[in-house]
Amino acid sequence: MTNGFRAMLDRFVLVYLDDILVYNRSFEDHLEHLRRVLETLRRAKYKVNRDKCEFVRQELEYLGHFVTPEGISPQSYKIQAIQEWPESWNITDVHPLLPTRVTANASGYGIGAVLEQHDGVDWHPVEYFSKEVSIMHSIDDARKKELLAFVHSLKRWWHFLLGRSQFRWVTDNNPLVFYKTQHTVNSTIAQWMAFIDQFDFFLDHIPRKSNRFADALSRRPDHCIAVYSTFEICDDLRDSFIRGYQADPEFRDKYANCSSPNPATSHYRIQEGYLLVHTQGKDLLCIPSDSHLRTRLLGEFHDAPTTGHFGVNRTIGRLRERFWWPSLFDDVTHYYESCEVCRRRKSHNHRPYGELRPLLVPLRQREVIAMDIIGQFPKHKTGVDGILTVVDRLTKFAMFLLCRYQAKALELAEQPQDDSSAVQTMRQAKEGQLQASTCANTKCLATSRRHKAQSMTSSNMMLKKLMTLINNSQGNRNRGGRGAGGCHWEDNQRGGRES
Repeated sequence: MTNGFRAMLDRFVLVYLDDILVYNRSFEDHLEHLRRVLETLRRAKYKVNRDKCEFVRQELEYLGHFVTPEGISPQSYKIQAIQEWPESWNITDVHPLLPTRVTANASGYGIGAVLEQHDGVDWHPVEYFSKEVSIMHSIDDARKKELLAFVHSLKRWWHFLLGRSQFRWVTDNNPLVFYKTQHTVNSTIAQWMAFIDQFDFFLDHIPRKSNRFADALSRRPDHCIAVYSTFEICDDLRDSFIRGYQADPEFRDKYANCSSPNPATSHYRIQEGYLLVHTQGKDLLCIPSDSHLRTRLLGEFHDAPTTGHFGVNRTIGRLRERFWWPSLFDDVTHYYESCEVCRRRKSHNHRPYGELRPLLVPLRQREVIAMDIIGQFPKHKTGVDGILTVVDRLTKFAMFLLCRYQAKALELAEQPQDDSSAVQTMRQAKEGQLQASTCANTKCLATSRRHKAQSMTSSNMMLKKLMTLINNSQGNRNRGGRGAGGCHWEDNQRGGRES
């Protein structure tokens, strides 16, 4: 039904399942649009029940509402229970009828919320709530922290909000307004969304300046100590910062510019001798290239008892809340890899390394050979554009045969048989993947890619030597001559070269 009226929807037609509403400002337009709607129904072979239709009405009931030229209002029976509510003489009786809102906010180390109700004149607080953020959530992005603040608020005021109709959720994080339209969410946010859906609310965004109470509750100083390191900067350390700025090539010019009487516009500024950079809505302290300063800072944020020897990502996330320098990621990675505590006590998440499985040593020459292909070279008129390397694993005798780079395994297996019929076992590889085939006089064995590095060492070494010869030959040709060891492409188009 909706597809048939797609061109008319929200212009002069509303469709809900099998209910169609045609609306216009003038009587003439209404007749014209009504005719178009009926013709559309006729073409789609829909039938209309005349007894259920109303035409040319100024007022009508539609989907539980009463539509008039003055506006839309609910039908009387829907609000009858409220209209007949008995007169109340105490606060407890009118409590469920007062509008309610929950204002939540989150900072880097805490969350805060305020539960309020409106008495018809102004909003009045019911309860204040503040809680420190756990260490695992301290490096989450702002949107996730704001959502976490609302989840904790709902859990605290569950008895008050569950079943309440249309209370307000107020936040100063604008992206959170669209939290239900995300394409992908992780498992944690999915669990939060399932919990939030139990409540009946609508989301309201306000400017950050208007969210003063919840913002203050989320920034309690005692919560900050629980999450962040107690890294303090004394006067002696301040002098080290200033000397470091003046000697650091990254910050030298920026510090000089900010120290000048008329500094150029930039994201940097100086406060009490320290260089700050404004990024992502906050000022970060720049750390100069001083090994003592950076090592001490990394130790405070990685080795301190309150940090618990976090991994690279969490350590970087916590540092970026307050500090910045260009090589922060590399320095944290190097510090983490050199931490003895982490190396001794932390388990590895990667798969165990595979075992070496070398091939058996052949008993006679040409019993086992290794094959590999190098290319893709410019195609010759004969169709060849690759070199097949055949190496005897016992004697290391090698042959280089011209071939098609995209040749099948069977075609490659037949090529060395023209030279010798004593080959019993052959391992062949093409572009790093071993393939198996069965030939008349050749038994081809397949092995997994994990063992390819051990089984194909001979052919790989010969490929490196061959590439060196080709590169040297090309270099000599570019200089106008062909060296004694040069290998011209056309000279070998009909046969292989032995070495």
